[in-house]
Amino acid sequence: MALAQDEQGVLWIATLDGVATFDGTAIEPVPAAAGAPRSGTFSALARRRGGGVYAGGALAVHVYDGERWSVLAARHPVASLAEDSRGTLWVVDAQGGVWRRPAGADGLQPVTTALAEPAIAIAAFETGVLVAGRTTVARLGGAADSLVAAGVRLSDAVSTLLAATDGTCWVGTASGRLYFAPPGATGWSTVDVAPLAGRRIRSLAQDLRGRIWAGSESGLVAYGTASGGWTTWGPESGLKGSAVIAILADREGTVWFGFNGAGLQQWVGEAWTHRQVWDGPTSTHITVFGITGTADGFLAALFGRGLWRWDGRRMFEYGARDGLTEDVRYAVEPERGTIWAATRLGIFESREGGRFRRVLDIPSGFVTGLFRSPAGVWHATTSNHGIFRVGPEGWRAAAELNAPLPDLQARQLLWTSTGELWIATMRGVVVFRSGEPWVLPPDRGTGLPLASNCLLEPRPGEVWVGGYGGIAVHDGGKWRVMTAADGLPGHTIYSLAQAADGSIWAGGSDGVGRLAGGRWTVYDSRTGLLEDECNLHGLWIAPDGSVLVGGMGSLARFDPRMASTPAAALRVFWRDAPRPDSDGTARLPSDRRWLRVRWRAPWLSGQAVEYRTRVARLGPDWSEPAEDAELKLANLGSGPWTVEVAARLEGTPGWTEPLALRVDIAPHAWETAWGRGAIALAAALGVLALVRLRTRALAGRARGEGAHGGAAGAGRAPPRGGGAGQPGQERVRGQHEPRAAHAPRRDPPLRAAPGTRPRAGAGAARAARAHRSQRRAPAGPHQRRAVALQDRGRPDDAGRGAARPPRDAARGGRDPAPTRGSEGAPPLAGDLALAARDRDR
Repeated sequence: MALAQDEQGVLWIATLDGVATFDGTAIEPVPAAAGAPRSGTFSALARRRGGGVYAGGALAVHVYDGERWSVLAARHPVASLAEDSRGTLWVVDAQGGVWRRPAGADGLQPVTTALAEPAIAIAAFETGVLVAGRTTVARLGGAADSLVAAGVRLSDAVSTLLAATDGTCWVGTASGRLYFAPPGATGWSTVDVAPLAGRRIRSLAQDLRGRIWAGSESGLVAYGTASGGWTTWGPESGLKGSAVIAILADREGTVWFGFNGAGLQQWVGEAWTHRQVWDGPTSTHITVFGITGTADGFLAALFGRGLWRWDGRRMFEYGARDGLTEDVRYAVEPERGTIWAATRLGIFESREGGRFRRVLDIPSGFVTGLFRSPAGVWHATTSNHGIFRVGPEGWRAAAELNAPLPDLQARQLLWTSTGELWIATMRGVVVFRSGEPWVLPPDRGTGLPLASNCLLEPRPGEVWVGGYGGIAVHDGGKWRVMTAADGLPGHTIYSLAQAADGSIWAGGSDGVGRLAGGRWTVYDSRTGLLEDECNLHGLWIAPDGSVLVGGMGSLARFDPRMASTPAAALRVFWRDAPRPDSDGTARLPSDRRWLRVRWRAPWLSGQAVEYRTRVARLGPDWSEPAEDAELKLANLGSGPWTVEVAARLEGTPGWTEPLALRVDIAPHAWETAWGRGAIALAAALGVLALVRLRTRALAGRARGEGAHGGAAGAGRAPPRGGGAGQPGQERVRGQHEPRAAHAPRRDPPLRAAPGTRPRAGAGAARAARAHRSQRRAPAGPHQRRAVALQDRGRPDDAGRGAARPPRDAARGGRDPAPTRGSEGAPPLAGDLALAARDRDR
């Protein structure tokens, strides 16, 4: 129903069931939100200054300011919308009423105009507003309203209105006429658009070149200027053939057509034109293969249909009715008035416009090309049978050329300026030098394609070989390689040609490319072609510099002389990102440690947009270019983060200025300086508390042991101590708790046999032997390391562990050596006995 482009470059589409948008990647309905025009009939759209759009519906105007929707109530369905340079919204309703809403006002206000009849449409330009009635147009604004063309009435009912950028008023009428009146004109002028006569003109638009476009209910479109000629398009030009109810010339230089019940169609520019007509308009694409020049035009092979011949003025068709009964892959004009057609199973010939007849018959496959040597001898390449040569006896196999071929599927022959013959086959290239063949098989090292399709000598001694994998260039005995990564139009190259300006053209699997100034420019289905893939030998440079391309969709023609229009600069905008505060920084709570942002750089010409991103805290480098328009970050730390996004058109070197998003994530309490200080203080206090608890525990244990020793009585040995005069017992790891001191063992006294006297020193000797035996005794199981054995005494009768010191020791003297009759024994004898008992256990 209506089309508009906002300041960001997004295309808005009004339909009978809501409003949709297109940013160059996908058509989407407006997101669900309060006041959003998601359903119902919408017949008018207007761009809003400062961002957003106005959408006129059944009983309201929906206003989008770039972030949210609001609704202005209307008494009747909205028919037309416009916004002037001051930001005032103007509305014409279905009952002919005119309304306005000044910038900042809350609602629509009625307006009285100079029209003496109901209003039909309204339009705005930089310095004013035009409103059209059925037969007159008024200019609003300024000191007072005035009538356009001095108030002269039109002889036909106005159906649509356009205010051109220079202030000229254009109107289309219900009878298909087109009128205009420049500022200050005293009457109306008309232009000749006779093909549109009789049907209502439904839409008007102005493109970047200043041309006016008019769309008719008949399905025709006319364009031109007030002083120049007009061109009319219809279904034969590629239009859908339905009523054209909306036209928009976008900022990228393309033109959009909205059809009644047939959707949208985009014209990508006049540099490319296409022919799809075979015996009248066709509804299917036409597949074009080989294109060659003639004395006054060109020949183009249409697979499955026949031949086109252009004589410089008109196009001729040759098909089955002319005797051309096989699928055609290539055609040449060997001499004026003669046509040879390379087809399935042979070659057909026509002379002086007569019927085609077969002159070469092969059992299988195709004749893929026809090539003339410098000596004027014609050769034919085939898909299964090698090379044929024509002579006085007709076409015959060229045995000396076929013998060294690695594959009989030959594609092209090239005679170089140095006298060499190059033959491209599906399994390499054969070079004849002074009659000697040299076979160059496919080689990854040299880059020679796996399947060679085409050959070109752009400069003496330099040969280009195009095929599967790219282009290999042989120059000065060395090879260099170009691939899709270097900008080629796809991974497979089917044709090569050189223009008069020195530029190289290549037809590939993903479009057609032009190499100029060391850089490839690629044209594909987004920038001029109907289909991406080109065909074998489907490339020819005309004498006027235009380029003809045979593809899977049409015969395409590119005019390099057509200057490109100055398009708007590409810009990146956030589509989904945290809303920044007044200082430009978005602040997130401490519990949100993730970030998801989306962006877009609207571009409607069809050329893809690439993006790169950078997150400063993650590194200084930009990401690799990609078409993804979303970034997700997780496990983010607190503090400031900056996300940057830049965009560029695919295949161009320049990037836009980065779009930056600054985000500050609030820290958790423990991530702040006060929190970290509190944690450190708590840790220190915890350690101090543990130390104090341990100290108290040790002190309590010491007090408990002291109280236990005091209750044992005055004669008891010190806790864990040995006998009187001996050092205290030290506890050993793994040792049982020391027991009470043992009483010294008392061996029976030594007595002399009756009638004898004890021998002097016998007691001392016995004691010495006892001491030696004690030193050799092994440690008991209650001891785990070697320590000096100590006499712990013997418990007294009361069970207390105090030892009974010898009398001499009690008096402070030294223990006397045992003598005969003494009740004492060596002080360690008791310990030896205890050790033995413990070992036995």
